[in-house]
Amino acid sequence: MNARIAIAAFLCATSALADVPQVPGELPPAPISPYLLAGPRFLETNIVAASVIDTNARTDAPADARTGRSSAVIGGEIGYPLADQRVRPSAFTGIQLGYWGDDKHGPFSFYLGARLRVSFWMGDLWDFYVIARGDFPVTPDVGAAVRPGLGLGMRLGRAVSLEATYDVLAPLGGKFESTEHPNLVPFGMTIALAVDPCFSCNRSAKPQLNRNVACRLYNFAKQDASCEVRAAICAAVPKALESCPDPLQAKRDDDGTSTFLAALADGVGTQAKPAVNRLLELHHKLLAQWVDYEKSAAAAGVAGRELSERWSYAPVPSELREYLGCDGGPPPPDCEEVTK
Repeated sequence: MNARIAIAAFLCATSALADVPQVPGELPPAPISPYLLAGPRFLETNIVAASVIDTNARTDAPADARTGRSSAVIGGEIGYPLADQRVRPSAFTGIQLGYWGDDKHGPFSFYLGARLRVSFWMGDLWDFYVIARGDFPVTPDVGAAVRPGLGLGMRLGRAVSLEATYDVLAPLGGKFESTEHPNLVPFGMTIALAVDPCFSCNRSAKPQLNRNVACRLYNFAKQDASCEVRAAICAAVPKALESCPDPLQAKRDDDGTSTFLAALADGVGTQAKPAVNRLLELHHKLLAQWVDYEKSAAAAGVAGRELSERWSYAPVPSELREYLGCDGGPPPPDCEEVTK
């Protein structure tokens, strides 16, 4: 016991009463959507496989020679859905395998583009929309082109899409060689299958913060009172810990901590009594604030809402003794009041 009192005598601090945390307000409503599977997404991703066809006959070939070229496009797409996923702009990047435009552009090309999808009918499961695309195939060391297109698409379960567009194809900075349409290919088509693999791209409600209000009492106990007062308090702690609430009169503001602090105030001398009374006063203020918090949380719950913080307040006399510096060792680190 003497060792504990001696260690407590080294702890010095101020004696201003700690503030009581304010009851938190409500969280904003969680984002919702009128459609079962059209959650309020913050991101859309698609893995795309497409067949690209254009019709541009060779001028140096027999009349019965093939006039169309088909190629495959594989790539990925990322977008930002708006208005409950009714409007979905996106950007695409990938590769194109095969020839396009003429017999020189290919067989390997880079494929870049942008998409805009606008739904004209959306249900819980199906989504039908108009799609406008602007693509830029680029064959290294040969040339590039622009490929705008317009068409229709349908999406199932917000996960799998099938699209078809009518396209035109125009070379950039050159011409298609030995073809019927060297400057503009007016007949083209893209048929694409897309899968959205992102199952965690919905916006979620802002999470509640967790506040351990007992930390306010613990940290104040650690910082309050002078060296001599701490030593006197520690001398009276063992006897105060033996006190128990009266089971016939026990109530919320007469819990174990209140009983301990009241017994501690009775057991210390005149010099230390104000410091213990400050702890008791802060404890009662925190209890009162806790009651107000519970009322606000209950009212928010009735309306289907949540407060921005989740409070707990259950101070323990033995932990309070530790923060008072009466356990015979160095004081514990400050109690972390707010956590996520």
